Amino acid sequence: MSRLAGRFRHSDIGFFELCKKFDSVEVWVDPQPNDQLVLAWLLDLLRPYREIITKLSLVHTDDAIAKYRPESVRKWKLPVFKVADSHLTVASRHAWRAPTPESCFDLLTKDLTILPRLRPAIVTMLQELPDLKTGLGENEMGMLGWIEDEGTEPREVLHAAEFREVYDEREADELLYALGNCKLPQSLNLARSRSTRMRRIVPINTGAGASP
Repeated sequence: MSRLAGRFRHSDIGFFELCKKFDSVEVWVDPQPNDQLVLAWLLDLLRPYREIITKLSLVHTDDAIAKYRPESVRKWKLPVFKVADSHLTVASRHAWRAPTPESCFDLLTKDLTILPRLRPAIVTMLQELPDLKTGLGENEMGMLGWIEDEGTEPREVLHAAEFREVYDEREADELLYALGNCKLPQSLNLARSRSTRMRRIVPINTGAGASP
């Protein structure tokens, strides 16, 4: 294993070149929504390269691999699925690249079972669209709920975004900063106490790189 690692230690070797050096390639995919979109993008990117597609298999994990030590992951016994034309057909739909969400809603009417985590990923992403009544997405509403129930410490409020696993820490930080600096929509009908707590967030540097 160490000899193999030494052969591919150079950072200038590309993914395609790396795949060509092996008889089979397993792509382990985390369940988070963004990872599912990256998988679709990767499969679509590889479609013209049949010599790589024929080597490719998918392993769908139940948790983020980065949370575990490599020796622990090696002991996992997960199903391995050979990549077929049906995988490539779903990946080629490009709904997630559209400037408006109609294509993603339409995609939910299709059979996506060949990529079992893609449908819930799309649903989770669509739930981040602004609500018709509040103008806020699910993560933003979750942050407000945390402020109401738990307090206004920014690093603690960011925990609300971890549950949905849509945004990384930087993106969630930007959402929180925007919430603390926006004009409170009247349609939210929030109590004065919540409004006061939101104002208390504004002078705190959340790391978004802007000043209140």
